[in-house]
This record gives sequence, C-alpha cells and structure tokens, in this order.
Amino acid sequence: MAKSSGLAVDTDSYVLKRITKLAYEAERLDRLKESLIEEMAKIGTSLPEVVILMTIPGITLKSTLCIIAEFGDFIAPMPLMRILVLI
Repeated sequence: MAKSSGLAVDTDSYVLKRITKLAYEAERLDRLKESLIEEMAKIGTSLPEVVILMTIPGITLKSTLCIIAEFGDFIAPMPLMRILVLI
C-alpha cells in the first residue's frame, strides 16, 4: 500500500528541509546532553551528596546528578535541604 501511494510533500519543499534540519539538530543536542551527563558522572561520583543520594532506593546516578544540578549550591547552605538529602 505504501509503495503505491504518492509523496505527500515535495522533496524540495522548504518545510521538509526545515524539519529535517531541526531533526538533525535535536539529535545533535541529545548526543551533547548525554556526553555532558557522562562528564558530570565522572566528576560527581566523589561528591558526598552523590554518595548520600545514591543510598535512596530507586535513585540512580543519573537521577542523583540531575537532583544536584537542579538544586546546585542551595543544598549546602539550607538546613532543610541537608535534612532532605540525609533522609
């Protein structure tokens, strides 16, 4: 059936070219994100916050790094955050 149907969009269409370009850019950004997470994992595994958060069941290294990245420097100065990290 698919072989007998015609193209819905001309192959020279601006829209098709733009969507293709955006798809390649999304793939590039995804690869960049993964490489940054890998780099964060190498650097972050020795941090005490990582060790503590990894003791929580279901929290993976990637989740731990995302939590630390989200809260950043707020973990250390805020007593409530220190308590939540220790739970």
